[in-house]
Amino acid sequence: MLTKSQEILNKPSIKKHYGTKLSSDYPQELIEFEQEILVKNVDILKSIWSYISIDLIRNHIDALEIVSVPITENHIEWLRGNVKLESFLNMVTMHYNKVGCIEIDSFIRDTFNQLGKLLEKNVTIAPPKRWRLVDFHDHISYLYLEHTTQNNILKTIIEPYESDGYTVSQPPNSLSIIIWGKKVKNCVASYEERIGKSIWIFFIEKDGVPLYTVETDMSKQYNIRQIVTQCNGSVSSEGRKLAHDLIMAATGEKDETIR
Repeated sequence: MLTKSQEILNKPSIKKHYGTKLSSDYPQELIEFEQEILVKNVDILKSIWSYISIDLIRNHIDALEIVSVPITENHIEWLRGNVKLESFLNMVTMHYNKVGCIEIDSFIRDTFNQLGKLLEKNVTIAPPKRWRLVDFHDHISYLYLEHTTQNNILKTIIEPYESDGYTVSQPPNSLSIIIWGKKVKNCVASYEERIGKSIWIFFIEKDGVPLYTVETDMSKQYNIRQIVTQCNGSVSSEGRKLAHDLIMAATGEKDETIR
């Protein structure tokens, strides 16, 4: 006997979706696997939002048949009270379409794992300003770090400096350096104890997007010891010069607009 969620597989639009896959030589075993995930996800979503239209499922089926939604009992009340089902599905589908299955699985699990731990601690959690998975993840990660990390004040020598779309800043505290490291996927947070003693750390963004993580010495020349892009990617000699010029301008050692 089919459960109510399994019955969606017999709905015309869902049958057509899988029929099209079959006719294109899509493996039967893979279709059955995707259907299993879809039914499981619909069951989970119905435990939060009682009514889900077939049209909504069909519109988001590419993500719902692939992405395992890691919602547990302690997430339900918070989600029900803070987000509409359509907004939640839009968030998941948009990120899935952008990055694919493997990355979103890791990203969404990390987000909901931290959300669950915060709810267990009875932390009051306001919803993010926008229901985008990256924004939601960063919002929850910041709260999680805020409640689990000793937030030390770090030494800085500049205020945020802007020029032609570039922004140069320094981490003012432990939270900010951890969050930057999570965003750009590097281990800059491990340098915290050396900041202001033997090195300076600078963050450079372009139009609000992280561009470079820079370690310099403490001389007035701010010689660059290390510079990386996201995921510890290497930087060209031109990029290295740009970063150094920006840092010199930000520290007041070079009063020029960067071009």
